[in-house]
Amino acid sequence: MTALLYSTPLQMLMVQNHDAGWATILPIILVMNARFALMAAVLARSFSSEPLGRIACYITLLVPTVFANCRTRFNRDDGHALTYFAGIGLPLYLTSLFAIMAGHLLGPGWSNAGILAFDRFALALFLTVLAGRLWPHRAEVAAFAIGFLATPLLGPAFGALSVLGSPMLIGSSVAVWGEIGRRRR
Repeated sequence: MTALLYSTPLQMLMVQNHDAGWATILPIILVMNARFALMAAVLARSFSSEPLGRIACYITLLVPTVFANCRTRFNRDDGHALTYFAGIGLPLYLTSLFAIMAGHLLGPGWSNAGILAFDRFALALFLTVLAGRLWPHRAEVAAFAIGFLATPLLGPAFGALSVLGSPMLIGSSVAVWGEIGRRRR
């Protein structure tokens, strides 16, 4: 699914490194897709009572946003897990399809500074709303806030791979920080 939808990091990587060749890009694609296997493994317990065929129908909805919402909800209550998963994922999936089609059809005429500024504002607002839904899980909220603040600063350090390097550095730092805190308790 990374190659078809929800693929902004992959698309940026391929555009920025079009001459790098598959030997460079293929391992990065595999690493990016490995996150889906990890997300599925974390959520698997909540779907244990569902038939595999039914779960397979919804697997394309597994993206980081849906995962974060489900993980937060399933920590409290995993009743009707697949219904909740589909209820969060399907609107996001359909919105993404619509946005891709609209961007393809209308994009060339809308490329101006006002639209780009609105796009950045809308993304920041969306991420803020997601972070708010994760409260009181401080590590997850901290990861959003640190990512929002640090990604522009880390861009030059990673160069063309900033789309991949910045989130991995921030995510692993927050995970290590959380693990150190748990061990101290």
